[in-house]
Amino acid sequence: MAVTRTSLTGTQVPHPPRAEPGRVEGIRAYFEDRSDRWIRLTSGEEVSGVRARVRAGRARMATTLMGWVLGDEAAPHPDGLRVLDAGCGPGEVSVRLAARGARVTGVEVAPSLVATARERVEALGLTHRIDVMEGDASRAPGGPWDAALVMDVLFHYPPGEAADFLARMAPEVGSRIVFTVGPRTPLLAFLQRVGGLFPRSDRAPVLHLVRPRAFVESLLARPDMKGWTAGRSRRVSAPFYASHALEIVRTGLDGAGGADGADGPAAAPGAEGAP
Repeated sequence: MAVTRTSLTGTQVPHPPRAEPGRVEGIRAYFEDRSDRWIRLTSGEEVSGVRARVRAGRARMATTLMGWVLGDEAAPHPDGLRVLDAGCGPGEVSVRLAARGARVTGVEVAPSLVATARERVEALGLTHRIDVMEGDASRAPGGPWDAALVMDVLFHYPPGEAADFLARMAPEVGSRIVFTVGPRTPLLAFLQRVGGLFPRSDRAPVLHLVRPRAFVESLLARPDMKGWTAGRSRRVSAPFYASHALEIVRTGLDGAGGADGADGPAAAPGAEGAP
């Protein structure tokens, strides 16, 4: 018998399957082993070379996604919009969302990154606005949310599992989901091949590439995504960092439809070995 769930609209929809056994565990192990690099990258500490460029690119991407969720950066959201930060890492986006008035649930799979995120939230006096949890970000407790943000997470999953990831959270999200994908480009394909030359223990988890427009079309064609439509699309790139931002919104909401930037070839959300 198929497992179903009830969406915010009261519709019974099939529950997407779990990711391939071991995938989440592998991602957890990779980021836990390298947590010190991510903590430094997202801190105020000075970094140089590739990491400085990656930091700048990530900051631009975070600003893009936050703008889609909260609107004009100059205007704090006074109503305490509830936002899921899925795959929050050490919390750099969560604290930026909360600083603008959002109430945030941050979910991260790596224990050391969860601990750092909680420390940062407490140090900034934002414990009343941010709840950080450890676990599979696609199955986060604590909903429903007004919006969900998934930054630089989905390219660790094959396209079908990435779509499952979004479909699992969709019934708990009331307005929009903003997320990034790794676009299929000649540059990124080359970086994949180069990364494959390194010993397996030194590699990042496999980087799965997609064509952004085709990915969204396939996602929205699923029966369990009825009631959602494509929103904005924008490439964010910098030396050693690039990612493609996408938005899906519930049908009938203002701001749905239309591209906001290039929805074509884009570079990678990060190269092998960065950080």
